[in-house]
Amino acid sequence: MRELERRTNNIIQIGTVVETDNKKALARVNILGRVTDFLPVKMIGNSFIKVFIPVRVGEQVMVVCPYGNANSGFIIPSIFNKSCKEPVGSSPDLAIVEFSGGVRIDSDGVNLNLFTPGLLNIAATAGINIASSGVINIRGSKINLN
Repeated sequence: MRELERRTNNIIQIGTVVETDNKKALARVNILGRVTDFLPVKMIGNSFIKVFIPVRVGEQVMVVCPYGNANSGFIIPSIFNKSCKEPVGSSPDLAIVEFSGGVRIDSDGVNLNLFTPGLLNIAATAGINIASSGVINIRGSKINLN
């Protein structure tokens, strides 16, 4: 009975990433003083799309262990907490992607906003089309169309 109770208690646990292998999307997690083996990190991926968001040491994560053994589970990353707050402007009507260097993409489902403190590169093999039924505003000191 104790073994069943232990396994049940270990199905979902919260811990902190202590080591990563981002080339393989794996991480080790400290759960109440015990460090897991390298576990796979849940990502979005199939034959249509792949999204890779690396976990970082110190990040709080959830470890899901379907059989109650922490070394045979997987990691669900990114739990907002005191040291990792929600992005400024978070609301039920705004999806936000914010990077540590200051790049921010947000959308309310109608408008799309992109901000970068650095260079924005757009490359296309077949060409680039820009269409608008409204005004196109370009602000800046230099426009070079070569």
